[in-house]
Amino acid sequence: MSSIPFDSSGVFIAGLWRPCASGETLPLFNPSDGSLLAQIARGAAVDIEGSYWVAMFEGQRLLRPLRGTPAAYSSRISLVSARD
Repeated sequence: MSSIPFDSSGVFIAGLWRPCASGETLPLFNPSDGSLLAQIARGAAVDIEGSYWVAMFEGQRLLRPLRGTPAAYSSRISLVSARD
């Protein structure tokens, strides 16, 4: 197995490597020759749910300073929020 430039034992959520909840792994193959590159963490539903909540809290943190913003900007704020 060759070295890969990331922590293969965790999942990448909200800009941080975090331990995988299941502890399971799956093989990562080189698409050019089929050789095994590494065993990587296999994210589970709980990891995905965790990433969702991290993203929600981050979105709320970013929008908090806009409270009390004039109504003229409310449609823009809604559009940005909906894109997330």
